[in-house]
Amino acid sequence: MNESEFYFEGYVKIDITCIESTSEVVLHMKDLTITENGYFSEHDEVDHSPLFVGHTYDEKRQFLIIRLTNQTTVGLNYSIELNFTGPLTKDLTGLYLSSFERDNRTEYLVATQFQATDARSAFPCFDEPGIKSTLTRALLSTKKRSIENIEENMQIQQIPGNSQKQH
Repeated sequence: MNESEFYFEGYVKIDITCIESTSEVVLHMKDLTITENGYFSEHDEVDHSPLFVGHTYDEKRQFLIIRLTNQTTVGLNYSIELNFTGPLTKDLTGLYLSSFERDNRTEYLVATQFQATDARSAFPCFDEPGIKSTLTRALLSTKKRSIENIEENMQIQQIPGNSQKQH
């Protein structure tokens, strides 16, 4: 397999509390592609209607700018939900591709580097040292060995109401 063919798919849900009314939300993102329209909604909203009209990407500043249909309301809680894809490269940032040789063949693995401002290469997020968020992440794999290796190296917590493990 050619290394340029490696990519990942992801989903992110970001919960925020509005402290200043705005008509847009700016996240950090690098080398990712938003794959479908996401959602920006109030936490308690039952019908889950999208509250944003689109997004743009500022490559120079690595900003994903989400344009909302209305101004946000101070004190309300909102959720941003996005699906995305990204390349697995060997640049040692975000979620990246690594490899080693075993029995005269190349074995591949995926590793992470989230220091400083590298998380934005793995998923859209608030990614500045002064505004880091608490992360809850679920890693899913179709290969049992992948999950076993993760469990040996990370603290595992069961996701409430789910048979999947939270990493």
